[in-house]
Amino acid sequence: MIRVVPLCLLFAALLPRPAAAAQNVLVIVADDLGVDRVAAYGEHPDPGHTPRLDQLASEGVLFRNCWSNPVCTTTRASILSGRYALRTGVGGGPPTYLDPPWLKNEEVTIAEALPPTYAKWALGKWHLDNDVEPFLNPLDQGFDLHWGSTGSLQQTLGETYFDWIKSVDGTFHETTKYATTDTIDDALTLIGGDSGPWFLYLALNAPHGPVHKPPPELHTFTLPTDVGSNIPIHTKAMIEAMDTELGRLFDSIAPAVLADTLVIFVGDNGTSKVATTAPFVPEHAKGTIFEGGINVPLIIAGPGVVQGAVCDALVDTTDIFATVADFVGVPHATAIDSVSMLPYLAQPALPSIRPWAYAEYFAPDGFELHPVWDRALRDGRYKLVQRFLQDKIPFEPRFVEFYDLLADPFELDDLTKHAHLSASEQASFDTLSQAATTLVWSWLDFGQALAGTHGEPLLKGGGFFDPGGTFSVTLSGALESATTVVVLGFGTFDLPFKGGIMVPDFTPPGALLLASTDPAGQIVLASSLPVDAPSGLHVYIQDWIQDPLGPAGWSASNAIAGTVQ
Repeated sequence: MIRVVPLCLLFAALLPRPAAAAQNVLVIVADDLGVDRVAAYGEHPDPGHTPRLDQLASEGVLFRNCWSNPVCTTTRASILSGRYALRTGVGGGPPTYLDPPWLKNEEVTIAEALPPTYAKWALGKWHLDNDVEPFLNPLDQGFDLHWGSTGSLQQTLGETYFDWIKSVDGTFHETTKYATTDTIDDALTLIGGDSGPWFLYLALNAPHGPVHKPPPELHTFTLPTDVGSNIPIHTKAMIEAMDTELGRLFDSIAPAVLADTLVIFVGDNGTSKVATTAPFVPEHAKGTIFEGGINVPLIIAGPGVVQGAVCDALVDTTDIFATVADFVGVPHATAIDSVSMLPYLAQPALPSIRPWAYAEYFAPDGFELHPVWDRALRDGRYKLVQRFLQDKIPFEPRFVEFYDLLADPFELDDLTKHAHLSASEQASFDTLSQAATTLVWSWLDFGQALAGTHGEPLLKGGGFFDPGGTFSVTLSGALESATTVVVLGFGTFDLPFKGGIMVPDFTPPGALLLASTDPAGQIVLASSLPVDAPSGLHVYIQDWIQDPLGPAGWSASNAIAGTVQ
């Protein structure tokens, strides 16, 4: 029996925080660039030429342990939303008809979180939209404009870096300007004509394929005639061309403007397999959850940032959201997986705020059954890899691997193949395994509420879904003393709610429960699971509140789900 208990506390995440002085933010995303190809990292004996990125590192903080996801789309979704792929549904796999690989419009992006006083621009590769709906996704996600390619340049369709289709706010035209140069030119056009404050999401196509010979004035390599005969050296030339154009960008921004700008440079995933050379392992590069696929360069410079420092703390690409929000001085309650990196910018030697970092890949995209799901967690030394194949019930990892990243940075020695783990290894294995279970099989927050009198009501789950165990669901931020309808859905693997605002699907069965908010606009629902509750059972919950200022007289909380262990 679910009981209703008044609650008189407000979540700190919902409280407004004072805004800091307006400052600019420049987030630069390089495409398919691992730490092996940035000289400042010193992790490859022949990284290539990146003098301007090396200079940026000397002017700010270089993060040595930043994780992305293994492929472009998933990481871009995590950067913009501050949420893991298991919440956005953007897992990097091939699309399905019902769940194409876009960032749902209901997700709150960095651009939407920033104050309306900010100009918000998206330039370059978007790659979070597709053919199912018009190419206006960036404009639906809080950006004032998008100029660039909607996805990767498609060699099979005849596109090259020198001849490609450019979208200008959803209107397409062919351009023959070198893609990297075109994006930097657009950035300078916008920055030079705006007094600020502004937020620029600058997503470069480079060094993603098609592999080619960049304009000779942008690099210093002597390239062989045939591109295919030496893809790594051509990729290095593409990276140097990108580096050169970034130098032009930094040199062309007025010094006073640049001094007032937080610059964040990050790779979206590791170097491609065909561009990876020893001692890095091609089979562990882009597309995999090995370090070569997810350990990416992250360099941050700007106001208040210590210069020339290296930070060894665990961070990931979701953390960009909270960092930008805290820098500007705005709340970021929706970015539940994001941890602000601002403390490291002043004190790079701080211990890691995150106890672990997380990366994943699943296919297909969306929230339904993922026949393939690879995920990894790491602490300061050890890394757990779990590979799921959902062809057996209960849902369990089919493959488990465990690595000592300090002793074995290229992940060649799976410790699970040893006769036994040492005490420290076993402790780390157990902790990371429990973290993985808690993250995936405890509570999922799909976000995307309907605003009412007090903004968006927030629903949170507590406790664990163990047979015979107890759990609670807490609603806050709703209209006071209002009638609510709690929507419950049940199922195994299939989601009756596809994220977004839940539309009840009572096949499998669901239920509706009536409850009332207390004078503070809150509810706590507490219940217990039967001792025979089947493993893998999902319970989906959302609260609808009668609210005269909500759409059609209703507001709605975010959607959450719990799963029986």
